[in-house]
Amino acid sequence: GYSESRIKEQLKADLFGRLVSERIFVSVNHGDKNSDYNMKVTILSSNTVSPVARIMLGVLAGANSLKVDVKLFETATGNLHSNFVVTGESASHPMSSESGLESAVREVVSNIINGLR
Repeated sequence: GYSESRIKEQLKADLFGRLVSERIFVSVNHGDKNSDYNMKVTILSSNTVSPVARIMLGVLAGANSLKVDVKLFETATGNLHSNFVVTGESASHPMSSESGLESAVREVVSNIINGLR
């Protein structure tokens, strides 16, 4: 399976890149007190299926899934600007290139981007 720290790192890496490339924010910095907004993303739940289980059980192993809570605060005031929950899920088929946790993370990041638009 995947550790929560690995899920967090993948989520952060994908999200940081997309927030700028999709023009949601001009720049994204970790822990910058001078930024306009502060975003907190909390993993609410994750279901990870190991590659071995995927091969042994196929579709019955289920999908990798991830559910996160997103809070966007105005840095200057500390006021909550946006709050929403998003989910992401990978394909269940063992031969699919979209069956890994990375696919669930990509879907979560896409849903965060859409939520911020």
